[in-house]
Amino acid sequence: GPGLVVMPLVFAGGGWVAGGAGLAICLLVSVVCGMMLLEAVRAYPGNKDFSRNIEITNLLEDLTTGWCYYSMTAVLIMSFHINLIASIIESSQTMDSMLGRITGYSCAIILPVNMGNHTYEPFACQHPDGSADSPFGSEYVISLGYGINMLLTVPLSRWDIDGNTFVQNACFAAMCLILLIWCVEGVFVSGMGQSIPAVGSEVSIVPGTVLFNFAFVTTLPSWCSEKHPSVKVPVVLWNATLFATFLFLLIGVVPALVWEFTDTDLLTVLTKTESVSIVSKACAYLFPIITVVSSIPIFSIVIRNNLSNGIYPPQSYWPTFWGIAFPWILAVPLYSGSMLEVIADWAGVLTTIPLNFILPAYCYLRIIRDADCAADRQLDGEELLNLDDSDEDDRDGVVVDDEEHGDRPAPMWARVFRTQESAVRAIWAFIAICVGCNVAVLSSKVVAAARG
Repeated sequence: GPGLVVMPLVFAGGGWVAGGAGLAICLLVSVVCGMMLLEAVRAYPGNKDFSRNIEITNLLEDLTTGWCYYSMTAVLIMSFHINLIASIIESSQTMDSMLGRITGYSCAIILPVNMGNHTYEPFACQHPDGSADSPFGSEYVISLGYGINMLLTVPLSRWDIDGNTFVQNACFAAMCLILLIWCVEGVFVSGMGQSIPAVGSEVSIVPGTVLFNFAFVTTLPSWCSEKHPSVKVPVVLWNATLFATFLFLLIGVVPALVWEFTDTDLLTVLTKTESVSIVSKACAYLFPIITVVSSIPIFSIVIRNNLSNGIYPPQSYWPTFWGIAFPWILAVPLYSGSMLEVIADWAGVLTTIPLNFILPAYCYLRIIRDADCAADRQLDGEELLNLDDSDEDDRDGVVVDDEEHGDRPAPMWARVFRTQESAVRAIWAFIAICVGCNVAVLSSKVVAAARG
């Protein structure tokens, strides 16, 4: 995704020890948390093979009550919206910049807001000079790049994830080709003239950037509800995350050894460096469009699925409005200026660890507790939880000992624990560590903001 282009700065500024350790830790933690979340989803009656459409909002509805349910659901949907709106704005600005490079001008419809004493002109065409994200300054606009992105992504957003498979595969193949072109350009054309320190002077940039790249756990239930029944969830999750980590490592190390990175991402370096070939420069403009535009329909679908499961009736139009229309409307006033960057920065710090790491662990602990407290209860003629099922072929976990209620399956990562009680204690310790890390990161950010 878009976090790839910041990885060279992570290694150049933070060093290979911090960068490599951050990737390894986030790889392991994100997969384990993903498996815990999916085990909680799989425990629903009749959902042993993920045949039901169970989302995180369903877990929150069943495992929390009152203000806790509504506040956590609001934070979850807000997090999805921030990522979606950021993707809309980033891809639209990149599209406008690319159109400006090709034609010499970026055009837009000017909205009559905050005009002051200026004469209102409904249309404007500006020559982008690259000094600002938006070529239209602080004006409220509907740009040509915005319109093109809307035409490309809104129809895809109305489909389900399975209907977007071809687009996602094509964009993934194009992304891998672009990364290969950049690496070949760096190694065989420009040459490796830089060095990466073991521990850099900007280690503080490592945690937030790496965490952002692994904030995919909350989207897994939507994928599982639409996957083919023959797909092995643990295998796909491990392989996909390992390959993504390899790409993070590759695109982080190779460019950091070739070009100098101070406070800019890879796209800026490629477009501003005169010695870079025209092919790599063209790929620098195409990359955010390919990666970000392909993510817009997925976030819209995830929002729509979460809202249509329990929050709104199945036939309600509100999930479609909040998942598709609302982000595009809100992106208009946030297109210019830096307000979105501030909101996204703070929201990432506040929500990434709680939603992607703490919440899955908590849901899994609640599922274990509810299974122990209600092992013999029935719900609609089925067992309340699937954790009692002894069918070896239909489960993805292993059996751990539970003296009170007999054997229960657990995820594969639980093999390292002798008993279920030891696994529960380890999960609580993990939650405590995550809370401490989140408080530390938030505190450091507050201190940095106070210092100006």
